[in-house]
Amino acid sequence: MAQLSGDTSACARAKDGQSFPAYKFHEGRATALRQVVRQLRTPGDEVAGVVDKAAARWQEEVDRCSSRGRDWQAYAAGGLDAIRSLESWTAAADIPRDPTLR
Repeated sequence: MAQLSGDTSACARAKDGQSFPAYKFHEGRATALRQVVRQLRTPGDEVAGVVDKAAARWQEEVDRCSSRGRDWQAYAAGGLDAIRSLESWTAAADIPRDPTLR
């Protein structure tokens, strides 16, 4: 993200009216992963269940942002992309999934 933004923050670009979807995509990824890590610190929460719930939340965010600007769309897409990666990793590790969350 630092390479993308250089010496100008994403907030400064937004205030100047500049769209910055490449940065926002990675910001969404970082946010989604932080949320999952925070949730996994809760005793009793299982990895697959946390990832399933996060996927549902980020899919809702993608749907909600579909009519918003490119930056919002990129942010939501980045979050969902990160969660989809986690889903594939947990599936490869054969971590049990909660079928009621699909």
